[in-house]
Amino acid sequence: LEDIKENVEIQINDFVNDECTVLKLEDILYFKADGNYTRLFLTNDYSENEKYKLITKKIGELEEELKKYPMVRVHKS
Repeated sequence: LEDIKENVEIQINDFVNDECTVLKLEDILYFKADGNYTRLFLTNDYSENEKYKLITKKIGELEEELKKYPMVRVHKS
């Protein structure tokens, strides 16, 4: 899995904010749903000042968009 994550870049489009973010897959720790938004928690390698990015997409929309990448969705129960 680590070999797959290296040097893979993903593009996340946030049309409401008219923003496109390109992230390395290895810099993403996890996503967290926040109502109609999703928080993307990132490693310190991405940014020392920014623990997460808030995007205006529901986590289900983001999951559908990124389904070709090696990610697992977990649920709190």
